[in-house]
Amino acid sequence: MGATTQWGIVTARPHAGRSQLSTEIARLTNGKVINMDNVTDGCKKRLKDPEADEFEGEVPIEEVQKDICAIIAADRSSGCNVSYVFDGFNHKKSSDFISWAVAEFGTPAFWLPVMCTKETAGIAWRKLNDGAEEVTEDGI
Repeated sequence: MGATTQWGIVTARPHAGRSQLSTEIARLTNGKVINMDNVTDGCKKRLKDPEADEFEGEVPIEEVQKDICAIIAADRSSGCNVSYVFDGFNHKKSSDFISWAVAEFGTPAFWLPVMCTKETAGIAWRKLNDGAEEVTEDGI
């Protein structure tokens, strides 16, 4: 894709506000959020066996990467000139994502790790789960 794509990434533990912050950064920078969970869900729909109710197994990261490149290529071909804010990553290790993204798009403009305490994440989790009293490790 070349080194002229402006991009950055926001990372955080679950319920720390990563998506909200990604959306705000995109708004302020004429950007477009690439939500990795949404891209992965799109891959699942595309790769699903027509006979199955849902996709089974793990989506190969190469398929996610291919869809991301297709999103950016479509924007370029339509003349859309935006920066991209990656809302997290689905690679096993951050270094795998960064290696791939730098090779495809060049050096990131930013990498913003969002920090919050476990207690703060627990409050957000309870709000999303209708005030549930018990916060599980899986939840945060």
